[in-house]
Amino acid sequence: MLDFGNHLIVLEKNYVLFFKKNNITSNVNGKKETDAGLSSYCHSNNPSKVFDGTSKDNCVFPGENLKEAYDRLRSDESSGREYLNKTMPLENVYYHIDDKSVIYKWHGAKSLEISVVMDNESVTYSFSELPTETDLAIITDAEY
Repeated sequence: MLDFGNHLIVLEKNYVLFFKKNNITSNVNGKKETDAGLSSYCHSNNPSKVFDGTSKDNCVFPGENLKEAYDRLRSDESSGREYLNKTMPLENVYYHIDDKSVIYKWHGAKSLEISVVMDNESVTYSFSELPTETDLAIITDAEY
């Protein structure tokens, strides 16, 4: 393995893998930040599992409330969250956009579940605000 600043080169048997650090600058809550997007907050429950139509990722946003975590999810350009409201609704909401149904359902003041339902796939975002962090579970169900 060779490390050259923002580049990493891995030599493995007959393969050479090149990686480049991707610094993403995002504007969350009026603060400019450079980070690796959601990957610095989220991890897969079972990364070695072959995708069988269902996956679950868990995210932890230390020191952030539910609104800040929602804003971070929305601001992540690589996440494809374009169907979520730009501002987090404070009540239950249901709407259609393109061929998707989006449902915001509150379970008390500190728990929000968002479902994006498409023809053969659904993605559920479950936020839970705790005293020192906000947790997010992202569950994808696909009928492939």
